[in-house]
Amino acid sequence: MREAGRLRHRHEDPQRLRRNRRHRRAQEGAAGREVPERHHVQRQGRAHALRALPQQDRRRGAASAEGARRAGQRVLRLHARRQRRRQRHENLGARHLARRRRRAHRARRGLPLGLGGAHAARGDRLPEPEVAESVRLLHLLIFRGSVRQMTRNGPGGSPYRRLLGLPGVAAQAVLGFLAQLTQQVAPVGIVLVVQEASGSLALAGVAAAAFSVGGGMGRPVQGRLMDRRGTGPVLAVTALTHVTALLALLGCAHAGWPWWTMTALAWVAGIGLPPISVSMRIAWGRRTGDDGRTAAYSLVYLVQELAMMVGPLLFGLLIAVASASPALGAVAAAAGLGTVAFSRALRSEPGAPSRGRGRVFADRRMLVLLSVVLLHGCTFGALQVGVPALAAAHHVPAATGLLIAALSLGGITGAAAYGARSWRSRVPLRLAGLMLALGLALAPLVLIGSLPLVGAVLFAGGLVLNPALTTSSLLVDEYAAGAEGEAFGWVSTALGTGGAAGAAVAGLAGEGLGPGAPFLAASAFALLGAALTLPLLRRS
Repeated sequence: MREAGRLRHRHEDPQRLRRNRRHRRAQEGAAGREVPERHHVQRQGRAHALRALPQQDRRRGAASAEGARRAGQRVLRLHARRQRRRQRHENLGARHLARRRRRAHRARRGLPLGLGGAHAARGDRLPEPEVAESVRLLHLLIFRGSVRQMTRNGPGGSPYRRLLGLPGVAAQAVLGFLAQLTQQVAPVGIVLVVQEASGSLALAGVAAAAFSVGGGMGRPVQGRLMDRRGTGPVLAVTALTHVTALLALLGCAHAGWPWWTMTALAWVAGIGLPPISVSMRIAWGRRTGDDGRTAAYSLVYLVQELAMMVGPLLFGLLIAVASASPALGAVAAAAGLGTVAFSRALRSEPGAPSRGRGRVFADRRMLVLLSVVLLHGCTFGALQVGVPALAAAHHVPAATGLLIAALSLGGITGAAAYGARSWRSRVPLRLAGLMLALGLALAPLVLIGSLPLVGAVLFAGGLVLNPALTTSSLLVDEYAAGAEGEAFGWVSTALGTGGAAGAAVAGLAGEGLGPGAPFLAASAFALLGAALTLPLLRRS
């Protein structure tokens, strides 16, 4: 009864309650955002409970100390719940403010905005905290695969998980693999078809060279058209041109037309070779940030390397079943269908913000980078000559395929490992280190005489071969912003030209100095490329 009387007295003395409330507010203002002591909340809670209850409950609470205590506890729980809700909303507001600042910064730099980035770029009001949090969780659940990825290797999982979790990327990788089957098959198929039709290996070599020259000439033009018109129209036109030229070459060979018509059609087929890898670099590079671009470009080279390995194997199986002409026609048709499907998959993805048009060589460092890529191609061309020459010198020419497979497996392993982590070092420094490691790894091949050891060294060299190409692609984004398509086209042309030049130099060196000389040339090319990266280090 004494407790009930004390509560009734406080309830009937509003002046005293207001005075106590002003006193507590003054204490809270002096202490910042300090939470009130529990006994203050409890006392005021009981009074508010009595005032908030209906008339019948109020009389019952005033008459019973137990009812007043329970009412106070209910108000305490309500107060604590409101405090937690207010704190949660404040945390969400701070998080959305930081996210809005990050998106505005990415919009100024021309990077992909991500979820809700268009609102931040236009300055619109962001959604309510509860709605935005629900949308974020829904985005993670649908587009990132599973909640477990958020706790593995940081938010969103590993770089490859984040990349393949983007809508359409996995399907584009599979279709890009099918579309690139003729990249390595077409030169071999042209040699076999033209030689069978004309009876001359020299004319067959001329036709294959015309295909390579056409590919080198077409890449920069295709890239410029992609920068201006988009990837869809270019892929559709090149697929039609490439497949039609190859099928027409097969018809000319079957009809016995002159050799120059087949050479001209091989050149047209090279010009129309669809720019699948360039399209993947552009599309995936725009959809990923700076941290995910290494994984994106590594996946591009993985898909390309797998297509270059599986394509000749499939072509060989088809030749064993039928002959060279039907096999080349079947592979060309599969590549054409894959290119059309790949183009549709790219067209259906969310639109990427355009970073405007730019000039490829506005930054002079792009010329230095192309020189490094040219020497990288020279290294690969020298290896393509040195491996068969070494196998033939050991009287085991069949070992050529195994040694090339060791180099390719090293490239696949190196690209997968290189893109699986996030790198914090400067990109030009990484390129210099990779080219230096490539040159030092290939140098022992000059002295090694055992073919198993040669295979092991080639595997070690392949570990840094594809990562060096990935790093060069990262520098293209920096040096040729706004003209990435044409810049990547020039990179492909430099690689092809370097491969032809390196093969020629290695052949001359091997004929004059022995079977180890091509590997010495390959190592020298790589070391010279590492030295050429020094201007990039100084200017960056």
